[in-house]
Amino acid sequence: MANERLNTIWEPRIGREATALLRQRSWLALTRLGLLAFIVVLAITVTGPLYYLVVLPVTGVYLFAYVWALMRINRRLADALSRHLGLPITPKNLPPVRRVEVFDRAVASLREGRPARDRSFFGGFIHIRTP
Repeated sequence: MANERLNTIWEPRIGREATALLRQRSWLALTRLGLLAFIVVLAITVTGPLYYLVVLPVTGVYLFAYVWALMRINRRLADALSRHLGLPITPKNLPPVRRVEVFDRAVASLREGRPARDRSFFGGFIHIRTP
């Protein structure tokens, strides 16, 4: 059901290739739960300095691999969006893909030559446009 919803909402907007990359990125995010479960199980079963000797290297390797994989997927996602939308999109300038309205607004901003993301603080009192 979630796959059908993802396909019906996002595939017309971003294309089949970018939709598949969004699916990969969501699975990558789920690995964070696996790391948390690993740390909790180790905390229950292993005590003392052995815990730190195991958890710290595993967490460091995981974080490195996670950031590397996320950067790689974002680069491929930016390329797929550039091809589908016909706009120059870089990994740093990816439009947000959490809500359809926000994505459509970001793409409209890109088409007008403005930044894709606006930041606001204090209830909209301070607006920051990111390059």
